[in-house]
Amino acid sequence: MSGVLDHLRGHGERVAVLTDTQQLSYHQLADTVAATAEELGGPRRLVLLETRNDVATLVRYLAVMASGHVVLPVDAQRDHTAIVQTYEPDVVIDGNGMRYDILGLHLGNDAWFTLLAYWFFAVGWAAAKASTTLQRAAVTLVLIIGLHGYFDRTERELLVLAGFALLIWLPALRCPPAATVVAGIMAEASLYIYLTHYQVYPLFGGRPLLGVGASVAVGVLLTYLVTVLRKRIRVRLGPLSSTTVPSLR
Repeated sequence: MSGVLDHLRGHGERVAVLTDTQQLSYHQLADTVAATAEELGGPRRLVLLETRNDVATLVRYLAVMASGHVVLPVDAQRDHTAIVQTYEPDVVIDGNGMRYDILGLHLGNDAWFTLLAYWFFAVGWAAAKASTTLQRAAVTLVLIIGLHGYFDRTERELLVLAGFALLIWLPALRCPPAATVVAGIMAEASLYIYLTHYQVYPLFGGRPLLGVGASVAVGVLLTYLVTVLRKRIRVRLGPLSSTTVPSLR
């Protein structure tokens, strides 16, 4: 690592990066690269790097090189799913940060994105608690800001925003009883549908409707199996009695 960083620092305080909004000296650039390289760590890995015409890409590229990793640059404006599936990089660096496949299992590389989706839970909680027009407007504004550029696909961001907006501004809908049953089953299985679709959906490449249907079916089936297992465990353990639970008084 020291070779690249020493070379940068050797230029001292001369200007290394100059944009409309940012200026970095070589010394500052070296410090920024060093901090990013620390996040990458070791051992030697294959790193897929989404490239853009910005300072962040420059810093990340230099950090990968300084860390002694192998860099695989790809255009951020193009779909690189096939490249990920072919080369199975250990680390993906894109607009969402760094994502690792620590165990090297390569079981659905897109699932790394899940680590950066936790903020949706906070937004969902805020949406559920929002009871006034001002509060709903505030949550909607946070969503608009947070979703902008999140997926690098405007249509996907608008679709997610529309779904959240319906939940925020239209929390109740009248629908036929049959539709309520189906919606209830899918809602109960939504967690397992989400967790497993990374492995199921890619099996139906080129047939998105079939992939979505299979993902939903697997999630519903897994939910059913988990529910049955939990009931059996509950029956085997038996009901808790007052003699097995210590008094809180």
